Amino acid sequence: MPEGGLGLRIRFESRGMDVKLPAVMSKKTILITGGAQGIGRGCVEHFLSNDWNVTAVDIQPMEFSERLEAVRGDTSLEETAKQAVAKTIERFGQLDALINN
Repeated sequence: MPEGGLGLRIRFESRGMDVKLPAVMSKKTILITGGAQGIGRGCVEHFLSNDWNVTAVDIQPMEFSERLEAVRGDTSLEETAKQAVAKTIERFGQLDALINN
């Protein structure tokens, strides 16, 4: 991938737009809502492949891995958001970015 190029590009046909994520630095931590499927899952896979720690929140069940913390819950509820942030800090010691999908 060329320097400064896109790390991930997703075409959202029904809206006629592209979602573009930049190439990313490693050793960071991100929280992604809606991470079990669709655009959210694509974001989870992108950041994991770029050596980020990821917390993914979704109402659907997800698998855990070495760098993936899966939180099952409804992100429209404040308690789920608080739990996701707390689990992220507890497991990875930091939170650098958020994708509120």
